[in-house]
Amino acid sequence: MRMARQKTRRRAPLGHFMEALRREWLGKAVVTLALVFGALSLITALIAWPGSADASEPPKTRAGVFLLMLEEDGCPWCERWDEEIGAAYGRTPEGQCAPLRRVDIHDRLPSDLKWLTTGNYTPTFVLIEDGRELGRIRGYPGEEFFYPLLNQLLARLTEPCVTKPNTN
Repeated sequence: MRMARQKTRRRAPLGHFMEALRREWLGKAVVTLALVFGALSLITALIAWPGSADASEPPKTRAGVFLLMLEEDGCPWCERWDEEIGAAYGRTPEGQCAPLRRVDIHDRLPSDLKWLTTGNYTPTFVLIEDGRELGRIRGYPGEEFFYPLLNQLLARLTEPCVTKPNTN
């Protein structure tokens, strides 16, 4: 009896080339994806940073001017403001003039705001200059009305600081 001889399959030179190319491409794709996701994470962190002020620490601004946002957990209009305005607010002329400070209406007011009446509506935006209230925006009227209303309040400052208002 003759034993059948198993043929060993040899790869053609082109097969080795294609396998090496596949491995190299896969490695580059993984590195590229890691870089892209890392860059997106960094961009997201930078965009979110300007609007996140801590209520316990008053912002250091010119002449003590800031915009106080009175909010509460679960407020859908507060969330909508965050989505439409919040991330970019700190980079706008209005945000440079009156940095945002947030306070939950159910928390105890910080000592420098004990005089303030919070009310029941959220969000409420209060423009404050040197420890006094200049005006309020009750509720969030939408992106197209927020900046014009805010600019009306900013015009009440003793030294108006917005020369080119945001037109959003």
